[in-house]
Amino acid sequence: MVNKNIIKGFFILFGLLFLFPNPVFAKTYYYQNFGVEIFVNKDSTFDVIERQTYYLDGNFGFFFRDIERKDLDHFSDIKVFDGDGNLIPEGQLDISWKGNRKHIQWNFERRDFEKELNKQPNFKSKNNNLV
Repeated sequence: MVNKNIIKGFFILFGLLFLFPNPVFAKTYYYQNFGVEIFVNKDSTFDVIERQTYYLDGNFGFFFRDIERKDLDHFSDIKVFDGDGNLIPEGQLDISWKGNRKHIQWNFERRDFEKELNKQPNFKSKNNNLV
């Protein structure tokens, strides 16, 4: 026979879950604007500048950009700038490969954004030769 105290405890715990549900933090983000400039160099490399404007509503602590390698030989000289043109220090960036994609992440102090447009970040890179 099942102990009645165990059954009571189960119902009390189950009831508390409905009284104190976990809070749900909604986040909304999307690109409001995404601009790209490409400059072809005489040595067959090309420089890319991306300017992004995010719409943000919620709590965020980083921006990121994944760039697929596709037919490119490699990426180099990757730099990230804020909306005012200030270079983001390397200590705030995580740049790595995730499969066939270069993952560039700018980490900053987590904060709430309330339906804000942010003209950041700007990504600059040198890309070598199509394979």
